Amino acid sequence: MTLIQVDSVVLQEGEDHYIGQPGEIVLGPQGSFVVIDFFSANAIRFDGAGRPIRTFGRRGQGPGEFYQIGIGGFVSDGVVGITDGQPPQMQIEFFDWDSGEHLGQARSDGLVSSLGATRRGRLWAGGINPDTWLALGSRRLRELLRDRVSLQAPRIPLERIAVPRPYVEDRTILGIGGHTRMHVSEESILFGFGLSPFLLQLDLDGEVVDTIPLRSARRRGVPPDDEFIEMMSVDDDDGALSTEEYFALQEELFAKASTLMRVSRDEAGNIHTIHQDGALSGMQVSGTLYLSSLSHDGTRQCADTLIPTSDVGRPITALRDNELLVLDQRIEAGPDNLRTVLRRFTIDFENCTGEVRRPG
Repeated sequence: MTLIQVDSVVLQEGEDHYIGQPGEIVLGPQGSFVVIDFFSANAIRFDGAGRPIRTFGRRGQGPGEFYQIGIGGFVSDGVVGITDGQPPQMQIEFFDWDSGEHLGQARSDGLVSSLGATRRGRLWAGGINPDTWLALGSRRLRELLRDRVSLQAPRIPLERIAVPRPYVEDRTILGIGGHTRMHVSEESILFGFGLSPFLLQLDLDGEVVDTIPLRSARRRGVPPDDEFIEMMSVDDDDGALSTEEYFALQEELFAKASTLMRVSRDEAGNIHTIHQDGALSGMQVSGTLYLSSLSHDGTRQCADTLIPTSDVGRPITALRDNELLVLDQRIEAGPDNLRTVLRRFTIDFENCTGEVRRPG
């Protein structure tokens, strides 16, 4: 496809609304969005012009606070939800979209990394439960918010969709690609694992109705299951890898496979995905991002248009209809002047050129 850059917005940051380490964008109504900040362990709501509106949560372990804020989030019917914690203590914190008031929390199994809600009020949680090797669950949102004074938070169990075999047989794969990506609409759900060469299309009962292969062109892609498992296998006679050996495997996996970062479906039914060819150096992750599109009837795929990003920090992306949003940080007028910029692109699926250009 062709990416057409429409505009860019410099986020208006201040002492109360400063983004130190952006980790995720959660899209809201009327062009608004929420930036999840790993550094401050909170989430900041911006309007479409980049003006801060309010902050959700803060660092801590009490109600409405984040101990280890996650990447999963949603906005629906005046409620924003954001994941927190690590397995087996994963939680979803709920806030009022307009006031910022904390509305309660829910618990879930495993590592929850994607959330989506229908207008009919059903919340879907996607992740990986390494005990059952299941990946998807749902509850009515009103049920989760009904009893705010209960000492026991309600639960969303992951009880649908089997996790792909490479995850089950090699924990290194789980460590790198142990996230899911999901797009929930009023007709269906698109669901993908971080390291898998396909998407699943589900009905609104959570049943798989189709498997959609994802072709790679410029990016690395993901090897077939048997090859993938063999590639990551090691001799481990004593049953425990050293820290150095584990990180060496992680770096090798980053260098050999693409990871799914985003999935979405536009109003015409076309499917858009973003993949990253990553690199790992110690704990520092970097990489190159590619956008691919697949026609609604599956007959045409335009793979791997390079997404332009800055060389500062880790770029974050989002997809809304036929729009690509890229949030990254840029140095302007000296190394001490770091700006967070959101750029918007239109996805022109009819012209599969792999180019990025400005309108006109």
